[in-house]
Amino acid sequence: ESQWFKVSDKWYYVNGSGALAVNTTVDGYKVNANGEWVN
Repeated sequence: ESQWFKVSDKWYYVNGSGALAVNTTVDGYKVNANGEWVN
């Protein structure tokens, strides 16, 4: 199941396969090369 999760005040997103989303936009939120949500 894809979901957002928080580690040390930073948000990350994993897809249905459990892979971390990087350098992309998920639900309108940008994530950087480390998988961290950037606003």
